[in-house]
Amino acid sequence: MTYEKDLRVDGKHDFKIKDWATAPKESVDEGKIKDQIAKDIKQLAKYQDQLYAQKTKGVLIVFQAMDAAGKDSMIKHVMSGVNPEGTSVSSFKQPTSVDLSHDYLWRIHLETPERGNIKIFNRSHYEDVLISRVHPEILTTESIPGIQDPKDVTPAFLNSAIAISLNSNNT
Repeated sequence: MTYEKDLRVDGKHDFKIKDWATAPKESVDEGKIKDQIAKDIKQLAKYQDQLYAQKTKGVLIVFQAMDAAGKDSMIKHVMSGVNPEGTSVSSFKQPTSVDLSHDYLWRIHLETPERGNIKIFNRSHYEDVLISRVHPEILTTESIPGIQDPKDVTPAFLNSAIAISLNSNNT
């Protein structure tokens, strides 16, 4: 069984998704799984009450999967036991003209959770980063200084743009 301390990403340790299994290692009893999920939902509600009362941290939960993989259903099910007042979901579609007039990950910063709240990202906030690495031509339409051609999107640019955007959220 994995516990919340195992899933916490605190910046002190490298998180590598390839190190995490995407399927159970042994056969599982569906009844036991349903019982465990019910217990976990109650535990999540308890943690949410503490989170809201303390208001020292926010929680970000990211669901990433292909279209029609069940992200919406999973969010609905897993979050069924929490208070909706302290929870919200954001989905990231193609950037709007307003998004494009700001820094690289501005729209992501707007959606990070307030202290005491839980925010769910339906799709990863890193999709913008991944897509631009595979399709650098996308960045030529985003009015980024010095990026007029896909050749301008170098690994150094991507690393610095991401670092600047992530650090600007700490103010």
